[in-house]
Amino acid sequence: MNTSQRFTADYNVTYYYMRPDKLKQISNPTEVKKKFNNASYNGSIAVSNRADKKYVYTSNKTGKKIHFGSTMQDFTKHKDKKRLDNFKSRNAAWRTTPKESAAHLSYHLLW
Repeated sequence: MNTSQRFTADYNVTYYYMRPDKLKQISNPTEVKKKFNNASYNGSIAVSNRADKKYVYTSNKTGKKIHFGSTMQDFTKHKDKKRLDNFKSRNAAWRTTPKESAAHLSYHLLW
Protein backbone atom coordinates (compact mmCIF):
# COMPACT_ATOMS: atom_id res chain seq x y z
CA MET A 1 0.00 0.00 0.00
CA ASN A 2 1.46 3.33 -0.96
CA THR A 3 1.12 6.50 1.08
CA SER A 4 -1.64 8.03 -1.05
CA GLN A 5 -3.83 4.95 -0.58
CA ARG A 6 -3.26 4.85 3.16
CA PHE A 7 -4.40 8.43 3.77
CA THR A 8 -7.30 8.58 1.34
CA ALA A 9 -10.43 10.11 2.89
CA ASP A 10 -12.94 7.34 3.44
CA TYR A 11 -16.31 8.19 4.93
CA ASN A 12 -17.29 4.54 5.36
CA VAL A 13 -15.30 4.29 8.57
CA THR A 14 -15.06 0.90 10.24
CA TYR A 15 -15.06 1.21 14.00
CA TYR A 16 -12.85 -1.18 15.95
CA TYR A 17 -14.30 -0.19 19.32
CA MET A 18 -17.72 0.21 20.90
CA ARG A 19 -19.01 3.56 19.66
CA PRO A 20 -20.58 5.68 22.43
CA ASP A 21 -23.82 6.18 20.47
CA LYS A 22 -24.12 2.41 19.89
CA LEU A 23 -23.36 1.67 23.54
CA LYS A 24 -26.15 3.96 24.73
CA GLN A 25 -28.61 2.09 22.48
CA ILE A 26 -27.82 -1.28 24.08
CA SER A 27 -26.77 -0.44 27.65
CA ASN A 28 -26.96 2.22 30.34
CA PRO A 29 -23.34 3.17 31.20
CA THR A 30 -24.44 5.33 34.13
CA GLU A 31 -26.31 2.47 35.79
CA VAL A 32 -23.45 0.02 35.12
CA LYS A 33 -20.96 2.43 36.72
CA LYS A 34 -23.28 2.87 39.72
CA LYS A 35 -23.58 -0.91 40.19
CA PHE A 36 -19.79 -1.20 39.85
CA ASN A 37 -19.17 1.47 42.49
CA ASN A 38 -21.64 -0.19 44.89
CA ALA A 39 -19.90 -3.56 44.54
CA SER A 40 -16.51 -4.34 46.03
CA TYR A 41 -14.36 -4.69 42.91
CA ASN A 42 -10.66 -3.88 43.15
CA GLY A 43 -10.25 -2.19 39.77
CA SER A 44 -11.79 0.18 37.27
CA ILE A 45 -14.35 -0.03 34.50
CA ALA A 46 -14.41 1.73 31.12
CA VAL A 47 -15.92 1.40 27.64
CA SER A 48 -14.24 -1.45 25.76
CA ASN A 49 -11.99 -0.78 22.80
CA ARG A 50 -13.33 -3.97 21.16
CA ALA A 51 -16.25 -3.65 18.77
CA ASP A 52 -17.91 -6.84 20.06
CA LYS A 53 -17.74 -5.97 23.79
CA LYS A 54 -19.35 -3.20 25.86
CA TYR A 55 -17.02 -2.68 28.80
CA VAL A 56 -13.55 -3.50 30.05
CA TYR A 57 -12.62 -4.13 33.67
CA THR A 58 -9.01 -3.50 34.67
CA SER A 59 -7.80 -5.15 37.86
CA ASN A 60 -5.76 -2.95 40.20
CA LYS A 61 -4.17 -6.08 41.65
CA THR A 62 -2.93 -7.77 38.45
CA GLY A 63 -3.41 -5.16 35.73
CA LYS A 64 -5.37 -7.77 33.78
CA LYS A 65 -8.06 -6.44 31.42
CA ILE A 66 -11.34 -8.31 31.08
CA HIS A 67 -13.66 -7.31 28.24
CA PHE A 68 -17.30 -8.25 28.82
CA GLY A 69 -20.83 -7.67 27.58
CA SER A 70 -22.08 -8.73 24.16
CA THR A 71 -23.57 -6.33 21.65
CA MET A 72 -27.13 -7.27 22.61
CA GLN A 73 -29.28 -5.09 24.88
CA ASP A 74 -28.87 -5.84 28.57
CA PHE A 75 -31.27 -5.31 31.47
CA THR A 76 -29.82 -1.88 32.31
CA LYS A 77 -31.37 -0.72 29.02
CA HIS A 78 -34.50 -2.78 28.24
CA LYS A 79 -35.82 -3.34 31.83
CA ASP A 80 -37.77 -6.42 30.65
CA LYS A 81 -38.34 -8.61 33.72
CA LYS A 82 -39.05 -11.73 31.65
CA ARG A 83 -35.76 -11.38 29.74
CA LEU A 84 -33.98 -10.83 33.05
CA ASP A 85 -35.48 -14.00 34.52
CA ASN A 86 -34.60 -16.00 31.38
CA PHE A 87 -31.00 -14.73 31.43
CA LYS A 88 -30.56 -15.41 35.15
CA SER A 89 -31.92 -18.98 34.87
CA ARG A 90 -29.93 -19.74 31.70
CA ASN A 91 -26.70 -18.45 33.26
CA ALA A 92 -27.24 -19.38 36.92
CA ALA A 93 -23.73 -20.88 37.13
CA TRP A 94 -22.26 -17.42 36.42
CA ARG A 95 -23.50 -16.16 39.79
CA THR A 96 -20.69 -17.91 41.66
CA THR A 97 -17.83 -17.52 39.16
CA PRO A 98 -14.65 -15.68 40.26
CA LYS A 99 -15.14 -11.91 40.61
CA GLU A 100 -12.55 -11.15 37.96
CA SER A 101 -14.28 -13.03 35.15
CA ALA A 102 -16.35 -11.82 32.22
CA ALA A 103 -19.23 -14.08 33.28
CA HIS A 104 -19.35 -12.64 36.80
CA LEU A 105 -19.08 -9.04 35.62
CA SER A 106 -21.84 -9.52 33.03
CA TYR A 107 -24.15 -11.33 35.42
CA HIS A 108 -23.83 -8.79 38.23
CA LEU A 109 -23.32 -5.48 36.42
CA LEU A 110 -25.36 -5.81 33.23
CA TRP A 111 -28.22 -7.93 34.51
